Amino acid sequence: MRLPISSSSTTRTKVNQFIPTNPLNTIILSKFMHEESADVVFEIESENETGGRSSRKRSKTTVKLYAHRFIIEEGGTSSLLADICKPSGEGGDITTVSITDVKPDVFKHVLFYLYGGKLSNDELKNNAKDIINVCDKYGIAISLKLEAEACYVNTTTLSIDNVLDNLLFADSKNLAALKEAAMDYIVENGESIIGKVSFDDVSGSTVTDVLTAMSRSSKKKDNGTSDEAGGTNDYNTMRVATLRKMLHEKGLNVDGSREALVGLLKENS
Repeated sequence: MRLPISSSSTTRTKVNQFIPTNPLNTIILSKFMHEESADVVFEIESENETGGRSSRKRSKTTVKLYAHRFIIEEGGTSSLLADICKPSGEGGDITTVSITDVKPDVFKHVLFYLYGGKLSNDELKNNAKDIINVCDKYGIAISLKLEAEACYVNTTTLSIDNVLDNLLFADSKNLAALKEAAMDYIVENGESIIGKVSFDDVSGSTVTDVLTAMSRSSKKKDNGTSDEAGGTNDYNTMRVATLRKMLHEKGLNVDGSREALVGLLKENS
């Protein structure tokens, strides 16, 4: 005898399953400052002050920061730091590297980032320029350099008194976003700046940056909505943030002057 088929159907309960995250980032971060497995030790001098005003004394101590060569080698675009971390002798002995031009806590912040760590807003804000200097000099943690630059731009109020210093700093460290912010300020406050700020020490490429800022300002006034001038492929007048985003999506280097960013995009378009 054939059994009747039930018309009712069972509804399967959906359960959100727990899926562990990839532990690699946690594993690498756990090796930060791990002395036993480290093959590089950075020795950085730290200067301390003791005593009161009348008997103030300065003393120097050496801070040791432990690291791993393969992290240093994969953490940047320049071979400078990787080169000085190469073993000096045969075998797997630890390499000692003396660093004399960096604050120990700043260098530690940069190393922490290389291991996958995230710096707090206060750490970025309080050490932005120092972090930029370290990353730029040694060619490491370029993403951190740009993050520190963004923090510096967002927390610095430009004025007639400091715009030139910021422009020179941006020019020397290839800080395209900071330079763009300075250019915008100069264009917006041109009448107040004339005769009060000397641009004799500024590089010749600044003329192009001024013209770019003026073009964006003019387009913004005409359109009333956007300060991105031109069409989708008008790289010459795009914001630095847009240029960097496009380069990042293509897997290309996002560090450099505006001219370098535009040139790289044109070459790979």
